[in-house]
Amino acid sequence: MPPQTPQALALAAKEKGNASFKSSQWLDAIGHYTQACVLDRSEPTYPLNRAMAYLKLSKFQDAERDCSIAIALQRSSKAFFRRGSARAGMGSWEGAEADFAEALKLDPKNDVARKELERARASRVREGEKKPRTKPMDISPSASPSPPPASQPAAPSTSTSAPLRRRVPIKIVDSSSPPLALAPSTSVPSKAVSSPPAAADALLNPFSTRRTTTTPQPSSFAEARALREARERDAARGVGTAERQMEALSQSGSPAPSPAAQAMPMQLSPSPSAHPLPAFQRAWRDAPTPYARFSLLARQARALPPPKPFLPDTPAPDFVGECIDALSSAWETDKEVARRVVRELPRTRRWALNVGFLSKGEREAIGRVTAGLGEGGAEWGL
Repeated sequence: MPPQTPQALALAAKEKGNASFKSSQWLDAIGHYTQACVLDRSEPTYPLNRAMAYLKLSKFQDAERDCSIAIALQRSSKAFFRRGSARAGMGSWEGAEADFAEALKLDPKNDVARKELERARASRVREGEKKPRTKPMDISPSASPSPPPASQPAAPSTSTSAPLRRRVPIKIVDSSSPPLALAPSTSVPSKAVSSPPAAADALLNPFSTRRTTTTPQPSSFAEARALREARERDAARGVGTAERQMEALSQSGSPAPSPAAQAMPMQLSPSPSAHPLPAFQRAWRDAPTPYARFSLLARQARALPPPKPFLPDTPAPDFVGECIDALSSAWETDKEVARRVVRELPRTRRWALNVGFLSKGEREAIGRVTAGLGEGGAEWGL
């Protein structure tokens, strides 16, 4: 069997990368695309595909670099659009605007590029309005004062380069006067009060009127483990930090805190709401199957009923794809939750960009879901 050429090996690596990308294995796809780039550095498709995988992982700098490599090999609307998306993710609105404009110039029918161009232009203008418009005043001593008006006579000046100064009267105190003595307290009638060595020392003694709060800290790994287990066990009950630490330390056999520490007011944390957004995102990453993710969506929807939003304000493209998988797998089990997801996801920020990242399989899956729910699919690009 004759040996294969580097171009053929690069094409095979690209096909493996495409298969990994379709199954949402972004890191595996990046590895296969990198192998294709090493084998054939003259093909712009390989770095461009790797840039798309980097965008899925929100690695915007790496995506911008690969898009620049692809543009150097061949100018295309897709390369400029993806580089504009990477720069928009980094907050570089001026560069993103230029890339989206170039993508629209190469492909005038690209409606997604037109929407992203308008968003980048609006963001750039909004960022420019936040910059200070006033010029800082020069207050250095070398700065000369402004000349007086013509109607007022100029004040005589003894020096043209010396800065302006203000005369402050100084009161001379006789050094022979005795220092001030502190009066004895009226609550101690018979005891003599000894005067301090100096009045300044008596007047500058530091003191504090603020009452501080302290909580016992673990002194061993066993105590730290007990605190962690107590925190997980009491999360649903809303027990405060200080109360949880006191209970864990008592269970670990450590000596109880002093009565003075027990008398201090405890800092109780508010009881956590059912699946707040950070906890929901952590549970979403740990969900093993699409059915588990749909259960998380249903729990989050019940915890935050309308009109409260229950989805992330700026979802990542991979989150949108995982939502589509969850809906496609279990939308019939709770149609109200599925209908709310279908309606609220298009209201999130950067939705036009996320729609542009949808694959053909994801579009077909959400099309089946929207058809089954009786919802329109215009906002999903269908």
